[in-house]
Amino acid sequence: MPRNPNCELCPLHRSSKNVCVWGHGSGDAFIVGEAPGEAEARTGRPFMGKSGRILRGHLDQLGLSDAYITNVTKCRPPRNRKPEPFELKACRPYIEEEIVTRNPKAILLLGATALKAFVGKVGITEMNGQVIQKNGRTFVAAFHPAYILRDPSKEKAMAMAFGRYAAVLRGQYSEELPPFKVIDANTIHEFMRQWTRAQVASFDTETTGLDWWKDDINTIQFSIASGNWILPLAYNAILDDRGRRDLLKWIQDNQPKIMYAQNGKFDNLMLMKRYDIRFRIHTDTMLVSHMWDENAAHGLKNLARTHCGAPDYDLTIRQKTNPDNWEKFFAYGGADAHYTRLLAPILEKKLDPEESWLFRKVIMPAARAFEDIEANGNWIHLDKMEEVEEETEFKLQKIIYKLNQSAKRDINWNAPEQVADVLFNQMKLEVFENTPKGKPSTSELALSYHSRVPIVKQIEEYRRLQKFLSTYIVGWREYMDGPMLYLGYKLHGTVTGRFSSRIHQVPRDGTIRNLIDAPAPEWTFFQLDLAQAELKVIAMTAREPEMLRCFQEGIDIHWRTLMAVIETGSGEYIDLALKTSGKKRVEDAVKTLIGMGPERSVQFDKEWKEARKKAKGLNFGLPYGQGTDGTIDFVKTKYGWEPTRGEMDAFRDTFFALYAGLPAWHERQKKLVRQDGFVRNMAGRKRNLPGIFASDRQIVAEAERQAINAPIQGFIGDYKTMILVELHASIPHNRMRITGEVHDSILGWVRTSRLNETLREVKQIADNPWLAKECGLKLPIPLTVDIEVGAWGAGRRWKP
Repeated sequence: MPRNPNCELCPLHRSSKNVCVWGHGSGDAFIVGEAPGEAEARTGRPFMGKSGRILRGHLDQLGLSDAYITNVTKCRPPRNRKPEPFELKACRPYIEEEIVTRNPKAILLLGATALKAFVGKVGITEMNGQVIQKNGRTFVAAFHPAYILRDPSKEKAMAMAFGRYAAVLRGQYSEELPPFKVIDANTIHEFMRQWTRAQVASFDTETTGLDWWKDDINTIQFSIASGNWILPLAYNAILDDRGRRDLLKWIQDNQPKIMYAQNGKFDNLMLMKRYDIRFRIHTDTMLVSHMWDENAAHGLKNLARTHCGAPDYDLTIRQKTNPDNWEKFFAYGGADAHYTRLLAPILEKKLDPEESWLFRKVIMPAARAFEDIEANGNWIHLDKMEEVEEETEFKLQKIIYKLNQSAKRDINWNAPEQVADVLFNQMKLEVFENTPKGKPSTSELALSYHSRVPIVKQIEEYRRLQKFLSTYIVGWREYMDGPMLYLGYKLHGTVTGRFSSRIHQVPRDGTIRNLIDAPAPEWTFFQLDLAQAELKVIAMTAREPEMLRCFQEGIDIHWRTLMAVIETGSGEYIDLALKTSGKKRVEDAVKTLIGMGPERSVQFDKEWKEARKKAKGLNFGLPYGQGTDGTIDFVKTKYGWEPTRGEMDAFRDTFFALYAGLPAWHERQKKLVRQDGFVRNMAGRKRNLPGIFASDRQIVAEAERQAINAPIQGFIGDYKTMILVELHASIPHNRMRITGEVHDSILGWVRTSRLNETLREVKQIADNPWLAKECGLKLPIPLTVDIEVGAWGAGRRWKP
């Protein structure tokens, strides 16, 4: 192959003595990948391996089989790693020379490396299919075919991007946006006539920011079959504030039967706060997209590009929040509403019957409920918050002084490299973990190997205190208005279907949780918790006989695991068991102790509590199929216990002998995902796992692990949401207000004067949610709830 005279500049070429792999092809299409692989280095031509076969197959379908194909770097990186920035820089003159020589009309960039090199942007998932103008050239971004080998689900999205590139190349791509009309004095009556006749509509807002409790609305836009309409509100408004309120109230009262929105919860929160109205949303395109394919990108622009062939019409944050070009701004808003209306029915048709039921009956009502939940906010004890801040600052300064004394110098304890220098160079601690770049790691897991070393304990305490300050004291203030804390929820926040929120990060330690309460004396804070939900759902999903028996007969399952460990002689508590039970034989002692249970054990002292804690680590680590090393890391990090490999092997054998149904369940799940490419939880939610079809064994193994884990986590989330939806719909908000949900819990306030009456209703609904019956759930173990009243994390158990 030809050798560029500047090859000596290339560190890859010098170090590996590679043959440079230059572009090949004669057509107008110009395609840029990342770097040569083994097959490319051997043959001297780009894209000759497995990813090349995928690429060429798609190019053939588009009539681009003669495309010119090249890479950002010309030499193969060692071990097929990604090229480093200095290597990309060294090879830049070569790729520029190719571009100048061929002068392509448009360039297709494959993968994140090529995208970053030419456009300076990251995020290939969001950028896939985008047409980008940069430095006088036109680029189209697409997933790299090698990524399809790891995640086959992305092939359709990649094909869409390739099709977009072909359209650009042939002059068939248009950036023209749909037309719109502005609602003003001349058009308002025309809009009202068309609105009253519409059967289907969509709406969207453009705002001055993303904090609904303090920001304003620039425009609200509507799309109906007869056209797109823009109503200016904060700027260039045609009506005074009273007139705008009256018009929006009329629009709300006369809305069509079917209304679509994209992330409509946010839009409704803005409208509720500013104008005291909200729309009944039939389908949220963001949420239906997540229900259909939780692995995809759910942004409106990406969805419109993928499913509607929409052009790229996004604006910058400044242009959206503080517009200066109103014509362009209105066109942007109108396009958002327009594509939302087109998208919804397309995405709805993709749901199968089980997904459709869950979406209609659970997810959309939950989105409506969370409009009220987020509007309620969380009430914070401001005086306590100041006290915690002062105490934490004092403790932080004290621990910094101790750390500097231990290190014999002042360093920045937030800088991993400086911390690593003290621990591993100065103090000569053994390195157990490295960063991806090969440097000694100071992560939580890495430090856990030295948890008994005084300076490591100090570092852990320093990080805990820093987290308290930066995340929960200083970090919360930007989300507060007076004593009210507004932390939003993403209903599409996780791939399992559980919601996500900043409040989920609050540690169980009461220091921060206790700040969240209800504004007494009118209201009392409560926490509803699904008792032992995770292990119960594992028992039911796996149909594991011994676990089911424990829950059905009221046997403490952590105690039961501990007894099995003792009975097989693989534990260190045999003598204590014999002594405590008064029995002379281990088998008899275990039977007696199982019947007594941990709470009624006459000798349930510190040793027994510590033993039960270890059994708890086994119960939460082993059911998901963790290996020996993974379980050791899990119990060490979560429970402060570090067994040897031999001990853990013995524990695993004992555990799976006792709960013999779990390995069979693991195999069933793996078989299902290999067959279908997805698994379902008991509520019908799919977890799509295309990685099971990947060529990389590690990716396949992760898909198998998710096939076991996701149905458990997803069902707990869906079941809790069923409870939340019914509570929100059934109990008047002047008696109960839900303020949030965390893990297996629902948080809220109850009117103090009617506390017992209301909580009895709450427990009755939560123990028997009607949505669970409607979807045909017949649970062999009741998923009952416990309720606490009082400040979060410091409440007392409520008894009916």
